[in-house]
Amino acid sequence: MDKIITTKMCFGCGSENPVGLHLDIKSGQGTAAAEWTVTENYVGWDDTLHGGILALIADEVMGHVVDLRREKIVTAHLEMDFLTPIRLGDTLRCEAKKSSTGRRSVKTEALITVDGETAAKSSGVYVKVA
Repeated sequence: MDKIITTKMCFGCGSENPVGLHLDIKSGQGTAAAEWTVTENYVGWDDTLHGGILALIADEVMGHVVDLRREKIVTAHLEMDFLTPIRLGDTLRCEAKKSSTGRRSVKTEALITVDGETAAKSSGVYVKVA
C-alpha cells in the first residue's frame, strides 16, 4: 500500500492539524487501511469513543480508496452501523475497499475492528468533483 499525499490541515489525516487525528492511511489497488488509538480528547460518556469520530475515521479511510493523486472527490452518502463500544485506549483498525465504480462515483465499504473483533461497519458513496 502507498501513502497518499494529503492536505496538511485535514482533521482526519493532516499532519499539521493540532487537534486532528493524524491518521496514517495506507492505500493501493482499491483498498485503504489505518490504525488509530483512542485518546481522552475523543471520548464521550463512559470513556467510549464518540460515534462522530468513528464515522469520520471510516469516511476518511474510505475516501482514500479513490486514487487521490488523480481524482478529487467529496462524500455524497455515508452509513454507519455501530456494533460494539470502542473504549479509551483501544486501538482500532479501519480497512476499506472499493465495491463499485460508476461514471462519476465510487462506492466503498469499511470494517472497523478492535483486537480482531468487528466493532463497526460503514459504506459510502464518493462523487468526483473535478
